[in-house]
Amino acid sequence: MKVEPAGLRIRPWGMRSALKDIGDLTDDLVFMIRRAAYVAEIRSVALRARRVGWAALVLGVAAFAWASLDGPGPDSKVARWAVAAVVLGWGLFFYVMVRRTEYVRAHPFDPER
Repeated sequence: MKVEPAGLRIRPWGMRSALKDIGDLTDDLVFMIRRAAYVAEIRSVALRARRVGWAALVLGVAAFAWASLDGPGPDSKVARWAVAAVVLGWGLFFYVMVRRTEYVRAHPFDPER
């Protein structure tokens, strides 16, 4: 099994080429590669919700800062919508944490797989 066809984006220390055979590596390095692939798989769970959460947080904070400093004021409709966007962003982050926890509990790390 080659590193490149396996879809791994990591380059373990001491490996100069992506075309080396994993069979030549030590067991510890193979374990590290499998663990890194598992972590990458966990990070991909609910990725879209996490990105939407980041966008909602950034836009909400920017809109609230504009409304408070240069805009209509902190009690305006824009500021209320900005606070709602920040709350939505945090809600999505909590949702992602729950989804990842459920995924890890359903698919524990198995180094032999």
